[in-house]
Amino acid sequence: MDHQFRFTAEKIRKRIELVSDHRFREAVALEPFRYRELAEPTFEPDLATNANDWEEVSPGTYWAGADTHFTLRTRFDLPREWTNPALHLPLGSLGDIFNHPESLLYVDGKILGSADRHHHTIALDGIDPGPHELTLHGWTGL
Repeated sequence: MDHQFRFTAEKIRKRIELVSDHRFREAVALEPFRYRELAEPTFEPDLATNANDWEEVSPGTYWAGADTHFTLRTRFDLPREWTNPALHLPLGSLGDIFNHPESLLYVDGKILGSADRHHHTIALDGIDPGPHELTLHGWTGL
């Protein structure tokens, strides 16, 4: 059986058109996260507490050990001119030793979605431009 794949300019143009609304065009770095360990998985994150005195987490670092329940908090500013905005939160990757963090994601105290090693991009549908508070409530895994 002979299979031939012809990637003509027209086919490539159509593929690019299909994904064009789902690519990162601009990025703004988040402020450093603040970290607080929770004693129990049933503890709800305190969404009203000021996190300024929590431990600061540097980007790209390992901020907790295995089987740790946590709250992470930061702020971000959503630019008015952005269309289809999203947060990119790489919480580990398959193959590294810190690959299981998973969390419930809150924006301004309201649940927006979840993030884990397989779901790093969270659409900000319905979020108005301007400053917002981001809280992650989760578990680091084993």
